[in-house]
Amino acid sequence: MRPGDARCSVLDGSLAVATRTYEQQRSYQSLERRRDARNGVLLMAYGAAGALLVWRATRPGTGRD
Repeated sequence: MRPGDARCSVLDGSLAVATRTYEQQRSYQSLERRRDARNGVLLMAYGAAGALLVWRATRPGTGRD
């Protein structure tokens, strides 16, 4: 969709279910980007925490029994 376009179709698969204006589409895409960024940060933190736990669990002992 380009700034000169008046409306765009909202698709569910290949079926058009609604239309949006350019501003509505920009707003929706911005919201999706924020959600994707948040989910990416959460998944990265979850993975880092898991890697830390695995690293701690597989370290050689300190020599104490």
